[in-house]
Amino acid sequence: MNRSPGSISAVIVTGGGGLIGSHLRRRHGDAVEFFSAQRSEGFDLLDRTSVFQFVKAHAEETDCLVHLAAYTDVTAAHRQKGKKDELCHRINVDGTRHVVDACNAFGLHLIHLSTDFVFDGVSPELIDETSVPNPIEWYGTTKWLAEQIVAGSAEHWTILRIAFPCSLVVGVRPDLLSRMRERFTQGQALELFDDQIITPTFVDDISDAIVRMSGVRPDHELFHVVGNEHLSPCDLGYALSEAEGYDTRLIIRTSLDEYLKNEQRPRQRFLALDNAKYRRFCRDHGYVEPADLAAALSANTGNVDP
Repeated sequence: MNRSPGSISAVIVTGGGGLIGSHLRRRHGDAVEFFSAQRSEGFDLLDRTSVFQFVKAHAEETDCLVHLAAYTDVTAAHRQKGKKDELCHRINVDGTRHVVDACNAFGLHLIHLSTDFVFDGVSPELIDETSVPNPIEWYGTTKWLAEQIVAGSAEHWTILRIAFPCSLVVGVRPDLLSRMRERFTQGQALELFDDQIITPTFVDDISDAIVRMSGVRPDHELFHVVGNEHLSPCDLGYALSEAEGYDTRLIIRTSLDEYLKNEQRPRQRFLALDNAKYRRFCRDHGYVEPADLAAALSANTGNVDP
């Protein structure tokens, strides 16, 4: 199937049952058919033959595969550090290699989802697509290895790095913001770092970017599909409380420095990713750019999955 860029009616998706995949179906399922590669369909990311069979079965119906499947338990990944026979490396690295080879075999464009954790988070400066990755923990290391496999071996690819996906949609898998809301509504304290910088990204913006990239298919391109603001988890908690009227006395300021005194897993301090390249892409193609945090919080307040 060889369509001209600009539209998409069907894509193959690995990891469609995860956080991003569930929102992708919720937001775009009426317009796009998602062939979800999952175990219930006989798909096994760790089995090369299984991957090839699934991709072959749907290759005539689409030009694109979106690779969302990943091992994302960062703490558990840390306990597997350096072990290539453990699940984190097998899923994130070996599984990605299987997907790349299958896309090449059947002529599909690969949209690969990666993470801000490929960076060390040492510098407070903005991180753009030209910044050199330097992961400091095993999850980020495996995702950086996966990026290199995609960029070095896939014939047609686009890499999307995302950061701290969040939403306030009820009925879909929990995330950073929804967990904050849950604690607020239950009157429970929120201990949040005030000396760490992150780039929260609404999953609707990520979902939109995936569908847009699947249609346009920019080849051999890397984008930071992230939010517009860089702030501490503590300030994000205050922003949510302001948007929904929660008691800010529940927020307890804590320090990453103090936390790391008793924590073995490394943590990135500064993850201020720059989305200027993606915003230019949106303008060039007539797409709405990611909303500012206040507007996104207002738009998401009270959302319920239909």
